[in-house]
Amino acid sequence: MKKQLLSMMFIFAFLAAAWAQEKVVTGTVVSADDNDPIPGVNIRVKGTNLGAVTDIDGKYTIRVDNNEQVLVFSFIGYNNTEITIGNQSVIDVRLQTNERQLSEVVVVGYGTQSRRDLTGSVGSVTGDDINRMPVASLDAAMQGRAAGVFVQSPSGTPGAGITMQIRGNTSLSASSEPLYVIDGIPMISEDLSGLFSGGQATNSLADINPADIESIEILKDASAAAIYGSRGANGVVLITTKRGKSGDAKIDINSFYGFQRVTNKIDMMDSRQFLELMDEAAMQDNRFLGRNYPERFVSNLWGFDLTDPDLELRNTRWFDEIFRDAPIQSHDVAVSGGNDKTTYYTSLAYFNQEGVQLGTGFERISARLNVDTKARDWLKVGTSINVSRTIQDRTINDNSLYGVVINSLAGDPLMPVFEADGSYADPFDYFGWWMLDNPVLIANEYHRFTRTTRGIANTYAEATINKKLKFRSSAGIDFTYLEDESYTPIISRESVNAQLNGQALSDPPKILRGLQKTT
Repeated sequence: MKKQLLSMMFIFAFLAAAWAQEKVVTGTVVSADDNDPIPGVNIRVKGTNLGAVTDIDGKYTIRVDNNEQVLVFSFIGYNNTEITIGNQSVIDVRLQTNERQLSEVVVVGYGTQSRRDLTGSVGSVTGDDINRMPVASLDAAMQGRAAGVFVQSPSGTPGAGITMQIRGNTSLSASSEPLYVIDGIPMISEDLSGLFSGGQATNSLADINPADIESIEILKDASAAAIYGSRGANGVVLITTKRGKSGDAKIDINSFYGFQRVTNKIDMMDSRQFLELMDEAAMQDNRFLGRNYPERFVSNLWGFDLTDPDLELRNTRWFDEIFRDAPIQSHDVAVSGGNDKTTYYTSLAYFNQEGVQLGTGFERISARLNVDTKARDWLKVGTSINVSRTIQDRTINDNSLYGVVINSLAGDPLMPVFEADGSYADPFDYFGWWMLDNPVLIANEYHRFTRTTRGIANTYAEATINKKLKFRSSAGIDFTYLEDESYTPIISRESVNAQLNGQALSDPPKILRGLQKTT
């Protein structure tokens, strides 16, 4: 009895000590400029996951473990503040304005503004953020980097089209894609390919080298429509490329080489499991359809013994056959510089990404020249020229009965990839009836090539009337020459079933766009 009493006293003493360590801290957060409360300030206990947020009156309440902990107060536009708790139970905080952040210049549709004067909703992504991403296009690099911007890749094909929505879907039937403007000139951004490839669109933005991007501003609210009209109804993405700066010539060389791999493959049945499934299906037919199939009916019908150890040797892993370790590489060199009158930026870049799926890849070579000249004290002129050549290899995929991945999902593990004579195995000569063609044949022998030659150029003249008034006129052109080629081989099941001797298609459209703008 005494031992139990001592144990209870020890437990109560321990709980009381633990409770004594915890305390509640409250307070109010205000701006040091005008003493107004700041709602939405993040308060967290440094080094832990504990946190709180101020309410509409700037008040907060947070529970801490001990007096040695530090509270961190943070809010956009203000400097972070750290305070050691000590013996305080009420901590009021005055946040100081972050002058550097508010003085940051933001590009908007009609010029530039400092962030402190900005009234519209604008998201910003810096060129440094984009350059660190090993991706083919600048829109893919924006994924997860701007609040309210949803970026999704419907296909894993290199250089494939990207879906971008600003603050959700804006139409039930029409496109929800934003307007893209590069150096003040709206650019072609839609899928220009006329080939059917099972939902794998091309990406016009992949013609731009991401390393040439200085910054990206995303106009999210009604101000976009006010500037660009109905074209900006889904939002506007403003792309600013790098310009030269006065000084000695600066040479930047960037290069990377790596590999890509599918890290989460679906665990498919092996040959023995597949046969057991088919035998079980026959037993279920006995139960529900009144059949009288014997045990191991399907295995015996197909001539297999489940106890045969050699069955393990006849086991095709279709995902291992269509996926691979794929290299990706990028190399670019840029030279910039100038003097008080003229500045320049020029670059040459090469990008090559093989797809993790057989038969896919993307290659781009691009060059850029940006020049700005101060012709008079009151007159500035300049030009931007970008030339690129891209080649995209695609296969038929998900939205097609003859897609590579969908036929791998339906693959028969008892069927080999190749016959003994080296020809592709035909699924209709084997046991699975969901597979419409050999997925390795589809990946290697079907061809979907899209070759694009593109030139984007603009020129401008800017006259300074006085310190508060400038007149700017610009004109631009976006020229795209696109070649589509597709080939369906005669040995494919698609050709056999349609009684065709193969099929080849070619479609070379040309698109020319020009724009003149005055602000």
